[in-house]
Amino acid sequence: MPVVVVNGDSDFSRKFSAANGKAVFIDFTASWCGPCKYIAPVFDDLANQYKGSVFLKVDVDECSGTAQSYGVNAMPTFMAFVGGQKKATIQGADESGLRSMVAKYASTSVAWSGTGQRLSDTAGSTSSAPNPAPRAAPTGGAPGPNPLQGLNQVFESLNGTLRGYGLTDLTVGGFTIQPSHLLIALGLLLFLGPFGLVIGGAIIFFTQPGGARQPSAQAPSGSATQGTRQQPPPPTNARPFGGAGQRLGGN
Repeated sequence: MPVVVVNGDSDFSRKFSAANGKAVFIDFTASWCGPCKYIAPVFDDLANQYKGSVFLKVDVDECSGTAQSYGVNAMPTFMAFVGGQKKATIQGADESGLRSMVAKYASTSVAWSGTGQRLSDTAGSTSSAPNPAPRAAPTGGAPGPNPLQGLNQVFESLNGTLRGYGLTDLTVGGFTIQPSHLLIALGLLLFLGPFGLVIGGAIIFFTQPGGARQPSAQAPSGSATQGTRQQPPPPTNARPFGGAGQRLGGN
């Protein structure tokens, strides 16, 4: 059942008494309390999960008498009652502690909301889990990682800077000479002489843009290849906030 909002001290007495022996969980909160807003969705989720228990939300400003009678001096404060007797108290937006408290004192007979299976339905039943897809056989002609990828990235960064100064690419004999190629070739020529031009030509050959000189993989004729299916990453259970609550009057 959803969380029941209490409107005033007298309304609290009526709704608490209407529990009829069920476990009662109370969230003492305030509209100005930041940690209260963080933990509120968790309290709502527990109310929907443990439908055999009663979950009450009490605003300490609207129910100041109730908050005072139960000794509430920090928000949020959670209390668990079984048979009208207080069993546990948690102060602060402690999600793990709140879930553990509810799981311990809630009515376990209706905590599970799933659908059962009849005994007669088990005969001849088969698992509906999909069969795993076969792994693709490796092909002999598939290229490995490009060992010059890091060097190409350095050249691209340098080209971006040089093109900003007005230098453009040149195409000679089917090869693209980038601004970074010219800069390196001039430097090698100054330090190494004609031998530097040979090294510069090799650099130009192996660092053509877009991987023009990288061999492309081709599947053999008449054979079928099958790719693997990409799976989404597993969810993570992050807890972005687990700090203490906010003291009454801390606004």
